[in-house]
Amino acid sequence: MRIRKVCPHCDSNKTTKSGKYRHKRNRNLIQKYKCHNCNSYFSDQTLSKTFGQKRPDLNQKVMEHICGGVGVLRTASILTTTKVTVQRKIKFLAEACDKFHKKYMTTWKTEPSFQFDELETCELGRYYTVGVPVVSETKSHFLVSAKALYWKSRCQFPAVRNRHNQKHKDEIRKKADYTKEQLKIVNVMKPEGVIVMETDGHKSYPKYLYDVFGDRVEHSAYVIDKEKNKDLLFSVNKLMACLRADVANLRTDTWHVCKDIEMLSNRLKIYIFYSNYFKKKTYSKIWKDSNGKKHKKVLSVETPAMKLGILDVPVGVNFLLSHT
Repeated sequence: MRIRKVCPHCDSNKTTKSGKYRHKRNRNLIQKYKCHNCNSYFSDQTLSKTFGQKRPDLNQKVMEHICGGVGVLRTASILTTTKVTVQRKIKFLAEACDKFHKKYMTTWKTEPSFQFDELETCELGRYYTVGVPVVSETKSHFLVSAKALYWKSRCQFPAVRNRHNQKHKDEIRKKADYTKEQLKIVNVMKPEGVIVMETDGHKSYPKYLYDVFGDRVEHSAYVIDKEKNKDLLFSVNKLMACLRADVANLRTDTWHVCKDIEMLSNRLKIYIFYSNYFKKKTYSKIWKDSNGKKHKKVLSVETPAMKLGILDVPVGVNFLLSHT
């Protein structure tokens, strides 16, 4: 039995095919339909999430450029479009990526453990301080959560520092609550069982973890030494380094610096999808022989989602939009 398309105008399934047309941009053939209940016409494009977009072909390219360390203006120049179009694409993709991540992050097959740390950046040069709490899965380097929050300003100029602290006093006062909200996303990923969490020796972290997870958490706090135990928090430190490199707004002392915290948060949502489900990573094993010589063996090249057993293959924007 053939499944009929449902009319988006009257929700009727009394529809039939009514020819095809070519998309203006990519020249792909698109099926048209006619509804015999309300006598209206629609197409597969009408039913897609990119309906109303003049350049749906740019979605994948914008994601790759934005997550590759390219700024908005440079992306617009490369793709021969406008700054406003790129910003609209970022907002559209951020919403879809956030829904996709929350939907699939609970379908892991390998038992996860976590690491937590905070990354510091700024808004408008070094004047307004912004923090990014980052939670990662230890073995797969799966990025669980990352969101930009306002912190107390570290600016050297008292007038600027006081203006920032006064303007964002509510967010600064609730910094602990906002950080706990990011940690609560671990509960979404693993609602039951013991949560293994590793952090550095920051004095606030034990209280955050106990308030969020209670007795479920097994917390290990490390005093990181550059020589002896520098690799204990390798997963979260590597992800924060990748965030600095791949998200242009997180860089300091450059013209890329974050101008708007909401836009930065949107980029982080896109990067979570890009890092977890699209970008392949090399997992290797390093050991020393009896002579002290280092050896490296590549174990696998796959995405973190594949490593956790969430998905079998890397996915792109088309899969993202069809599964949200």
